[in-house]
Amino acid sequence: MKNKMMAGLLAVCAMAAAPAGIAQTAPDYAAIVAAPDRSDADRKLDTHRAPAQWLAFIGAKPGMKILDIFAVFG
Repeated sequence: MKNKMMAGLLAVCAMAAAPAGIAQTAPDYAAIVAAPDRSDADRKLDTHRAPAQWLAFIGAKPGMKILDIFAVFG
C-alpha cells in the first residue's frame, strides 16, 4: 500500500513539474512597473524594492496573484 501511494505521489509530482506544452515569453516587467496607474508613493518605494527584478525572480505571469508577505513599508 505504501509503495502504491509513493508511486502515485511521484507521478503527480512529475506531472506538475512537466513543462507546459505552449512556451510563454516572460512579460515585460519594467513596462508593468512603469505603468501610469501606479501611485507616486509606489514609485518612490521602487528604488528599495526593485519590483521588476522580483517579478522576474519569482516568475510572475499574467493571471497569477502575488502576495507580498514581507511588507516592510506597509
